[in-house]
Amino acid sequence: MSEIDLRRNPAVWATFVAVQLAAVAAYFVVSDAVALTARHALYPVVWITLGAWVVVNTPLPDELPWYAPVIGVVSGFYFVLLLYLGGLVGTVSAASPVSTSFFVSGASPGWGPILGYTGDAIYARLVPFQVVGYAALSYLVFVALTDTATSLVGAAVGLVSCVGCTWPLVAGAISVVGGAGVGVGAAGAPDVVQAFSYELSTAVFVAAVVLLHRYAS
Repeated sequence: MSEIDLRRNPAVWATFVAVQLAAVAAYFVVSDAVALTARHALYPVVWITLGAWVVVNTPLPDELPWYAPVIGVVSGFYFVLLLYLGGLVGTVSAASPVSTSFFVSGASPGWGPILGYTGDAIYARLVPFQVVGYAALSYLVFVALTDTATSLVGAAVGLVSCVGCTWPLVAGAISVVGGAGVGVGAAGAPDVVQAFSYELSTAVFVAAVVLLHRYAS
């Protein structure tokens, strides 16, 4: 199927979403897995579908600039930074040495299978929907960096789209509001925001994709 068909044909994307939903439903039927809520089972579908859509609909420039290799390095660093902020990769404490190991953990489609590695110095927990989403953001940063000035804001927004780092940032803001007597008290704000961290992360991810797509198009 041509690229133009993927961009313009709603049936293609409807089928793509339907296949994912069918895979999720089938998985829960044949396995003992239990989703925290129905919406938690659907968040990966949102991330993967939007990530695929925006990559297909944001083509590379006809001619890459001479500094394209530098942009590639920056985009790669941005991808690793998102993984790090999301808690998917990191360093192992020297005070808690562990043996090197690889593992595969089952989870519902999109959430798993989770590929894991723990070494003497680093660890990695690669959750499929987050990896796809962060890769899409990094691709958009690569395209957008052909116009550096307009891409900086979008890249900054993308940094807070990771599940692991969204809630502490928003918790601080809600704590300030709560201290003024509006809505949530400062002491309870982190727990409230953490409870909705996936909702907030998904919302910020969508905003980051929209913003970067606008600048990269």
